[in-house]
Amino acid sequence: MYNKGQFAKGHTPWTKGRSGIHLSLATEFQVGHRSVGGVKFEKGHPPTLGFSGRKHSEITKQKMSLSAKARGFTLEQRRKITEALKGRIASEEHKAKMALIMQGNQYRLGFLHSKETRQEMSRSRLGVGNGNWRGGTSFFESKLKSEIEILKAK
Repeated sequence: MYNKGQFAKGHTPWTKGRSGIHLSLATEFQVGHRSVGGVKFEKGHPPTLGFSGRKHSEITKQKMSLSAKARGFTLEQRRKITEALKGRIASEEHKAKMALIMQGNQYRLGFLHSKETRQEMSRSRLGVGNGNWRGGTSFFESKLKSEIEILKAK
């Protein structure tokens, strides 16, 4: 039998007999000491995690902004995501949860698009821009073709 990543028989692990990471007794329990996990213990204050209470410099903010703008999906990735999400239907339970979340939402209520914008949106949904566009074929056209074929067969 080959080794599957386990240690060989008789091997003593380097952690044997150790029970944790400890500092000297003089410094381990000082007020304000940050433990290994980054949790701060101060009398009268709850523990804080990570970057809480600190601020990024302007240079760091600019770097983070550039990094965020560089991220995104390629056109191929977007197409794959679109295909994967097509045909999904929200359950009644999910719809009820979303309705509950949206209660009290006041964002853009009463906003009206201008007449020019509405016309532009309307034009964008004509023909190929419409989700139901099927290359110029229609129900009546296919019905007419089938009736012509029936008449020719007679």
